Amino acid sequence: MQTLKEKFIGAYEAATKGVFIIATSFIILIAIRNSLIWHLEQFWGASKAFWSERWASVYLLFDENDFLIYVLGTQMFGFLVFAISNSFFAVLDLTGKPEFLIKYKIQEDKNVPVNWIKYKQCLRRVLFNTLIVGQLLQLLTWPIAKNRLNCGYELPTFPQTIIHLLFFILVEEFGFYYLHRLFHTPLLYKRIHKTHHEWTAPIGLCSTYCHPVEHFFVNTLPIISGPLLLGSFFGNHLASEWLWIMLAVISTTISHCGYHLPFLPSPEAHDFHHSKFNQVFGVIGILDRLHGTDNLFRKSKGYERHVLLLGLSPAKEIIPDPPKKGEVCCE
Repeated sequence: MQTLKEKFIGAYEAATKGVFIIATSFIILIAIRNSLIWHLEQFWGASKAFWSERWASVYLLFDENDFLIYVLGTQMFGFLVFAISNSFFAVLDLTGKPEFLIKYKIQEDKNVPVNWIKYKQCLRRVLFNTLIVGQLLQLLTWPIAKNRLNCGYELPTFPQTIIHLLFFILVEEFGFYYLHRLFHTPLLYKRIHKTHHEWTAPIGLCSTYCHPVEHFFVNTLPIISGPLLLGSFFGNHLASEWLWIMLAVISTTISHCGYHLPFLPSPEAHDFHHSKFNQVFGVIGILDRLHGTDNLFRKSKGYERHVLLLGLSPAKEIIPDPPKKGEVCCE
């Protein structure tokens, strides 16, 4: 049980982290609008023409039908990103190759390689969730999306896209954190969420290995809530949602992959969640700090290693585990 002082410290640190993220983003936007505006106009002018042509091709592919591109197109795009982002980890998980990457495994004695039967079981559920449950969510949210999302030819500007993504990130953090904690309550954990935690040492594919109810409410609803809530404000567009879905899918794949690889976001926090169950429920950590649900994690070696690796040395070599009882540490 947290003391009043610990709760105050947690709330203060969460607020500080939130202010830091928002303030940093605001400063970046100011820089974009002022000191870098000429360069970005040159870059965006060329790249926007490229992406506008790509989007026009996609929009025409769906016969300029907003319903089809939102319901079917979004689902197809999300599945494609999921398949591509998981293909590399599938080879690594099933073969243990390339061997030089094994040193980056967080729980190095587990799932190296993954049992093929267990992997197939995971894959079947993942395909059902991704193709059936995800499609159902797109279909059910269409009545909202058709009046709030622009799917046409005109794409948002670069600054508008940044604003969209920042809003989507904050909405997902709130939605995912509280729904995730709700599914950790005894009633829902036993009947629903326990399925996902069968993987105490997660792999990339198991990011969507869960009960269909959980996939609907916890995995996907927080992701598409941001675009639906923002509506048409700030030039919001279905293309921004697709970009956001791509980032979210890649992010959750990495956070479940079990490997702390160089130059990729650290998965230490969510890996710790899978090993301890009752810690680190959020995505970016603001609400975990606010509610003190990262206290054990912050005392762990995993927290010290929870950084972006900018070199090739594994995190466990940079920040080694303390010697086990009875062992002698040699320099």
